Amino acid sequence: RTTPMTAPKVGTGVLGVCVAVAVITTGLTETSASAQTGDASLTNRYYPASNGTAPDPSPLVVGPVAPPSVSKSLRRVERVYQTMKKTVYSHKYTENVSTGYYAWDCVGMTDWILHRAAPKAWTSMHTSLAIRPGFVPTPTKWASYLQGSQGPVSKNWRTQTKISNLRPGDYLIFPANPNDKFVGHAVIAAGPPVAMSDGSYALSVFDSTGSAHGPFDSRYVDKRTTKQAGRKNGSGLGNGTMRIMVDASGTMTGAKWSIDAGGPSMRNIPVVAAHALR
Repeated sequence: RTTPMTAPKVGTGVLGVCVAVAVITTGLTETSASAQTGDASLTNRYYPASNGTAPDPSPLVVGPVAPPSVSKSLRRVERVYQTMKKTVYSHKYTENVSTGYYAWDCVGMTDWILHRAAPKAWTSMHTSLAIRPGFVPTPTKWASYLQGSQGPVSKNWRTQTKISNLRPGDYLIFPANPNDKFVGHAVIAAGPPVAMSDGSYALSVFDSTGSAHGPFDSRYVDKRTTKQAGRKNGSGLGNGTMRIMVDASGTMTGAKWSIDAGGPSMRNIPVVAAHALR
């Protein structure tokens, strides 16, 4: 039986994580994803062409969302998205399944989903990082665990370095870069990566943030999200499209907040990705 719960602060007492907000459109299909900013129409959006032609990088490129059946983590986050009544980006966590109210930041959301979708992977990470009960790891600590800095990574995780191995439901963790005032971020891949003409990839993601991932981020139109000072988009759980950079071998080398690089700077931030098996 699912019961309401409240989760406290971020692990090690750090609260300044996940500066962005994303929102997801109900239905998760092209026909249900209407224009969200008033300056871009549904017909202008570039989905993967049926003939396999890669689109040019553009704010109008929208990564597709996969069916929830492909991953336990994706199924869990889509269920929350579809049933939630209100969401807000916050460092003070509340996950109330009964009322449909969710307040969390990026690691608050991803850690909560992980705990329910892959509890053994969650336990191995929390144990290795010595995360106190009721706390969650910072993006930097989570990334360091998946990179093996705490010793061998649990068999309950399968780390991904190649874009060709990235799957819907995988966790992507971006450690902090104090030099650019980037405090870190964490997302769940909502669909498969889509190749663009310059060799980079568009990736649809679920996350909890206050900064939209491009003009078609669901938080622009989703009335269940909560607007914060100085933002046109809402905050909390949502869906948007990020850009993943790769080298000639297909190894993921970096990311941008959106296709056109709008949003927080992610310069020199590595992509740490993994699939939670169980």
